[in-house]
Amino acid sequence: MKHRSKQKKQKGQYGYLNEQKTKRLLRTCAALAIVIAVFVSGLLIFHTNATIFSVIAAVGSLPVAKLAVAWLILVKRRTPPAEQYNALKEIVKEEELLSDLVLSSTEKTMSIDFLIVHNSKIYGYSTEQKVELKKIEEFLGQYVKREYRYHALKLYSDFDTFRAMVSGCMQEPSEEADSKRDADIRAEILLYCI
Repeated sequence: MKHRSKQKKQKGQYGYLNEQKTKRLLRTCAALAIVIAVFVSGLLIFHTNATIFSVIAAVGSLPVAKLAVAWLILVKRRTPPAEQYNALKEIVKEEELLSDLVLSSTEKTMSIDFLIVHNSKIYGYSTEQKVELKKIEEFLGQYVKREYRYHALKLYSDFDTFRAMVSGCMQEPSEEADSKRDADIRAEILLYCI
């Protein structure tokens, strides 16, 4: 019997959000348990909270808060349905399809369910409200444009429309130089993701 180890999901891979939510929750709980254990140990040993143990627990609570915030950012977001992912995998190579993206700006976080880059055209699908889609397009356009020239950037809120656009886009032939630039654009987008 072969033992198959579960590979860690990378940013942009399908299932990344669900995996990260679980991992970040476990890390937060473990760190919180350590901080509580240090504080309680100080109380049990010295019968007062005016000890170095309390100081260590107070300072240790800062990383715990940071871990909790990272988990809270992801908690309301989900990996898109498997049916949608499978429908896109029939059209797009797995390495060309980005999924489970949570973009982080100084003002807010934004999510994109699926994103493809083909021949310097960027198409995405998001369940965010239509008003938010324009903000996401502006955010992506602003940062990707600094490094790369792209021909189109459009996000869709309707999955069937997005799938039809992707299907048409993937019919266009792609040269090696285009594929390299597309991979670079995908890597650039992932830099702004959580």
